[in-house]
Amino acid sequence: MIAKRLNILFIVPDFPLISETFIVNQIIYLLDNGHNVKLLAYNQPNHPINRKVAEYRLIEKTTFLGIPRSPTKKIAKFCKLFFQQRGASAFKSFNIFRFKFSVLTLSPFFKYVALKDVDDNYDIVHAHFGFASELFFDGSFFGFFGTSKLVVTFHGYDMHPGDIAKNRKRYKRLFQHNTLITVNNEYGKALLAKINPNYKNIKLLPVGLDTEYYKPIATKDQQQEVTVLFCGRLIALKGCLLVVEIANALVNQGSRKNMRFNIIGEGEEFDRIEKLIANYNLNGYVSLLGMKTQDEVIHSMKHSDIFILPGITEESGRAETQGLVIQEAQAMELPVIVSDAGGMKYGVLDGITGFVIQENNINKFCDSIALLADNPDLRLKMGCAGREYVKQHFDSQVLGRNLEGYYYKLLAEEDH
Repeated sequence: MIAKRLNILFIVPDFPLISETFIVNQIIYLLDNGHNVKLLAYNQPNHPINRKVAEYRLIEKTTFLGIPRSPTKKIAKFCKLFFQQRGASAFKSFNIFRFKFSVLTLSPFFKYVALKDVDDNYDIVHAHFGFASELFFDGSFFGFFGTSKLVVTFHGYDMHPGDIAKNRKRYKRLFQHNTLITVNNEYGKALLAKINPNYKNIKLLPVGLDTEYYKPIATKDQQQEVTVLFCGRLIALKGCLLVVEIANALVNQGSRKNMRFNIIGEGEEFDRIEKLIANYNLNGYVSLLGMKTQDEVIHSMKHSDIFILPGITEESGRAETQGLVIQEAQAMELPVIVSDAGGMKYGVLDGITGFVIQENNINKFCDSIALLADNPDLRLKMGCAGREYVKQHFDSQVLGRNLEGYYYKLLAEEDH
């Protein structure tokens, strides 16, 4: 029996996204434990829907802002909705002192309509990504969320090191409100400290996964061919171009012709990777597989031997904050090799579940891959240790209980 059934509103930028299954996992944990959960999202992407989103009918629990992009459609929708509204609060959306020039875009009005639709007696409003908290403060301005407590989860690009001055202004209300903030790890905490070094109301809460869903096959045949897997958006900070450089060093320079590299993902670096593969004559050794569904990624992990994420720190200072795929790979009993850029190192036990390598050190990455390729027993040992580590520290049930505890503690503090 739960201590108290909570009414919770999640505010998210886009829903659903395949790359943000951790949000779905949080929601499902709360629903399974008897809480009432609704969602407010800015946009509904045209992406494949996670099977759990369909199973739990989460789209039906979601209100979308639905702001038309076309000026003509925007004005037409505004005219239709404006005359349906009642009360003076709708006119607050035209407060130029509050909303500045965004009043001219009518977006504050559309926010008001969506917030009015979701208005309820919420115990907790949980915003994922710092900027999504703006909807909570807009709602409070319109007279909604009277006694609701705010929780905000920062994930990384909402704390971009290149946007410190902008974010100090953007999150001013959030800090003044003494909002409970969660971050993935110590790296996320350090990023937040650059924006507000004196802020203390912060809890560590990694994003997690369902380890019963990410489950390895019972036995894996040991093949002569060793498959190395990369999975992530094909952008510079993920180190996707380095995967090809590492493959070239191992296959061409090291004459390891039994190596295969699979790259899952799409992004701005796709064409450059494709050209690099051709330049190094690696077409038979490196495969660009494109975007895959969650089930397809799991299938690839089941048939891989090593997982690699050689992320880098961009010139702007931005790096990978956690890299949930690292925990997904460990749950699938794959030894993982990651760089020390950003927060990835906080999700790996160096030398036990994989290796943490200095970023951009191609030789060290090659040495670690070669060591694992030549020692199937070590791969097995690290893989088993990795799954146990993830089950203890990153499973959705474990993290769900932690989150639920934060909610109750926040509400109890107010009662006193």
